[in-house]
Amino acid sequence: MKKEIFYLFAFLLLLLTSSCNELGTNDTAQPVEGDLIIGITELNLTIQPATPDLFFQMSTRKIYPCLNYTIQRNVKINPGYIDVNVTGILAPNICLTALGPANSRDILDITPGNYNLTIKSSGLTNNYSVVITDSSISFDKDSTGNTHVRFKTVWRYPVNSFVYLCGTLTQDSSIYKDFIDTLRSKINITEFKFPSGGKIPYPVVASGYYYNAPARYFIYQSETDFDKIGEILKSYKEKYLKDKTGYGISIVNWKNKYFYSWLL
Repeated sequence: MKKEIFYLFAFLLLLLTSSCNELGTNDTAQPVEGDLIIGITELNLTIQPATPDLFFQMSTRKIYPCLNYTIQRNVKINPGYIDVNVTGILAPNICLTALGPANSRDILDITPGNYNLTIKSSGLTNNYSVVITDSSISFDKDSTGNTHVRFKTVWRYPVNSFVYLCGTLTQDSSIYKDFIDTLRSKINITEFKFPSGGKIPYPVVASGYYYNAPARYFIYQSETDFDKIGEILKSYKEKYLKDKTGYGISIVNWKNKYFYSWLL
């Protein structure tokens, strides 16, 4: 699958699961059957580059005949509290004909701190303690009642960070190191690693190539510096990769601003 098609599909899927009215839903809710998978994560669902937001997400263990079944819920936020009341499952008016769980996603307009998360579903009350900092989101336990935490610890996007992804033909794997060395010689960037354990916000490896290099993560100094990356990548492509095929270089920052070699 071509990379541009993959990213377009992924973005559309995020949009389709971001609210309870995608493609319209029936008014009558079905009972919730089985367990719910929950989590809080940081995402950027805008078309234009922007600071990512925190979202509370749920999905069912049960698989439905359409990809766009929705969890009907009410989310309330008070200082130190996040209260979620799950009232049912809504079937779509227009079915995206692929099997999948019912989903929901709600933006959380909250600041770092300690929160009591309560989820009421199927007559059960599930309680968690959640700690949100500038760098991470952590739950006090993996599950309770009929809910299960997808990731007990989730790392957030560091400010002014980006991920470097590179995939090539096996014989061209040297491109992976050569380009990032070129980039580091032209702008000031500092490599970092996420702590072990937990879910990181960026991809961990390139995909779709004969050689899929592990992702590398960097901090840049200014938006002006980041904008230069596109120019550097374009120049590198024209100078060294003009006659090569089967490779892809991707750089995506914390605001979802990106440079893809195949688009330059």
